[in-house]
Amino acid sequence: PHIFLDGVRIQAPKDGPAIELYGGASACLYFIGNDSELIGAENFAALQKNKTDGYLRVLVQTGTKLTCEGGRYGAGIGGSKVGIKNFSQGHGMNLHFGSLATGIYGGEILAISGVYGAGIGGGQGGVGEWIYVYSGKLTVRSVSEGAGIGGGQGGPGRFIYIKGGTVNAGSESGGAGIGSGDQDGQNKSEDAHHIEISGGTVEAWSNYAGAGIGGGRGGSGYDISITGGVVRAQGYYGAGIGGGEKGSGDVTITGSEITSATGGKYGAG
Repeated sequence: PHIFLDGVRIQAPKDGPAIELYGGASACLYFIGNDSELIGAENFAALQKNKTDGYLRVLVQTGTKLTCEGGRYGAGIGGSKVGIKNFSQGHGMNLHFGSLATGIYGGEILAISGVYGAGIGGGQGGVGEWIYVYSGKLTVRSVSEGAGIGGGQGGPGRFIYIKGGTVNAGSESGGAGIGSGDQDGQNKSEDAHHIEISGGTVEAWSNYAGAGIGGGRGGSGYDISITGGVVRAQGYYGAGIGGGEKGSGDVTITGSEITSATGGKYGAG
């Protein structure tokens, strides 16, 4: 389905997200006209897609702003806390933002997690993967332990592709700006890998223990490729691009303008 929303404000009830794709469903959501706001309840994302099947495409018209605020343990856009309900796998995956085919959808998305969730990606314990950014302005933040874009606390971030637009993605503590959430002491399955930036303007940061792009605290970042665009990445106790605190990295850069890659205290650039 193609669903158009103009100036909506949806605050989730006690037990759930504001909007959810359920049972492997796919949808294209178009936010047009007046600004919209989605707010998730505790344990849930504001705009939630948990399942591995199906896709979610979010398109925001130029001049329009969408704000998504996840509940405690949930992502802003993506997954819930793992295991809250039978269908809550916690994953935020197969998420698409904007369009390369038209300039109409250059609007703004502000996505803020609850604690332990990613701004865009997994909820607590959840994976953030197969995430694509094509256009628009994305301002994405995890308030604690999750990645800005990628995994929630303990969850890897992988198969993340930024092809255009303007992206500012960060984690206040423990997670990477783009990549994995805080892996330290978690039962992690994989490190951050397959992160590719081929266009757009990207600023990625971690305020504590994570890489700007790559691993969160205790995690590594592998197969990170920057082939285009303008990139600024900064970690603190982690690398600018690569591994978080106690992690390592593998980075390939060709044909891109890296304006800054700063590791901060004890981290490599």
